[in-house]
Amino acid sequence: MQNILNALVAQSDWAILTLRIVLGVIFLAHGVRKAKSFSAVAGWFGGIGLKPGAFWAGLAMAAELLGGFFILIGFWTAPAALALAIVMVVAAITNLRAKKSFFQFLELDLILLASLLLLATLGSGFFSLNNLLGINL
Repeated sequence: MQNILNALVAQSDWAILTLRIVLGVIFLAHGVRKAKSFSAVAGWFGGIGLKPGAFWAGLAMAAELLGGFFILIGFWTAPAALALAIVMVVAAITNLRAKKSFFQFLELDLILLASLLLLATLGSGFFSLNNLLGINL
């Protein structure tokens, strides 16, 4: 029985690594996209009621870039995942207020939110910078 439990624990570290890579790449890509068209994004944020738009766009961009990078390398994973979870809650509320259908962004918002909360709960896993440095967050 112990061998089975050890095998399951070993597999969970690979699953956490996979989740970290996927989420890290997704949020890095979104952060880079915001950085490349920052003035347009800031205008859009202001237009949907998040004023001042440049402040909130900058905060979202920083969270996505730093949070995505930290999640990718497994450094301060739980705090980064929680910060990005807040971004996803705001995104979901914004899409609900805009009366977008479930299949129009909301399902993506919810799966990313659930994945971030799962990662915040599970932590960085074995294959992470936190583990290498002995950081338990």
